[in-house]
Order: sequence, then C-alpha cells, then structure tokens
Amino acid sequence: MLAALEGTDKCLINTNGTLGGSGTRPFTERDGPSMPNPRSATEKTVLAAAADRGVRTVSIRLAPSVHGPDEHGFVPIMIEAARKVGFAGFVGDGSNIWPAVHVDDAARLFVLALEKAPAGSVLHGVAENVPFKDIASAISHGLGVETRSILPAQAHEALGVVGPLAGLNNLTTADLTKELLDWEPRGKGLIEDMTTGTYFK
Repeated sequence: MLAALEGTDKCLINTNGTLGGSGTRPFTERDGPSMPNPRSATEKTVLAAAADRGVRTVSIRLAPSVHGPDEHGFVPIMIEAARKVGFAGFVGDGSNIWPAVHVDDAARLFVLALEKAPAGSVLHGVAENVPFKDIASAISHGLGVETRSILPAQAHEALGVVGPLAGLNNLTTADLTKELLDWEPRGKGLIEDMTTGTYFK
C-alpha cells in the first residue's frame, strides 16, 4: 500500500491502540508505540514512510473501548464473562485506568485525519479515562451480579480474553490531537452508554 501511494499525496491511516502505557504518567501522542506487538511494528513502518517515501501517513491510536450501539469489543466480552462466572471482576482495587471513546467521535477523528492531519501525525482517539472498577460496577448493575476483586492470575477466567489487559493502568491523553485537529469528543461517556444503551438487552 505504501508503494502504491508514493507520489500521490493521498493519506494512509494506520490504526493502533493505546493499551500498554507505563501507567506512571499519561501516555501521550509523543510517546512511542505502547506495546511491542505486530500492530505497533506496523505503526513504526507506516510513520517512517512519511519521511522516507513521501506518503502522508497518520497513525490513530484508539482507546481499548470504542463504544456505542452494537459494539462487539471488550465491554461485551466482559459482560458475557460476568454472566458465566456470576460476578463482575476487577484486578486489585480496580483503580487502574481504561480509556474510552464513543464510536461517533472516533469516526469524526478518522475523517479529520483524512482531511487535514500532517504527514507523520500520531493521534489519540481517547475521550475519557475510566477507572476499571467503574466498568465492573456498571456490569454488576446491568446483570444484577456482585462485583469482586480478583488476582491477576484469576483475570483470564473471570474476564475472558480481556483478562491479561484488565490490570493495566493506561491513563492516556488526547490533548495534542484535540489541538492539532480541533477535535472535541461529544458523544456519551462509557458508563452512561453502558447504563442507557443496548449493552444488556
């Protein structure tokens, strides 16, 4: 794809995630890829093409929860896991942060990036930072089950494939993205969406 776009002035947007920030300070757009995985390796390759191959490449790092109607991501997985085990789990005290963004806000960010993001831009699709325990509490309320603190070793059983990620502290900012593209999230927050949306219907 990069080879095909050389010299065309067209935009190639790579999608990565924010999961894996150090947790000791907010994860920003200036920080390198968040986790050593194939998705982050792709981000590096795509961004390098902005300078090496003259392609207007952009990387958008999305929050782990891009929520909204008919979501099929991490929150529905956690809800189904809670149905099976009979409780909504969180690791430790549940104060670790889980970023979120409404799907409509994420879509607007992709449009803005396509229209006017400079070559080599890294953007964060994050509207808010939610304590993981608040997500567990919303699942508890929606299903009528208890919340329960679990050990990291119990996370996979209690939370399904989300388990290995559930204890990460992923405090993330999108300040530079908002300033660069005049992007301001305006959709529902994650907890409001879980409470008033279709997650438990």
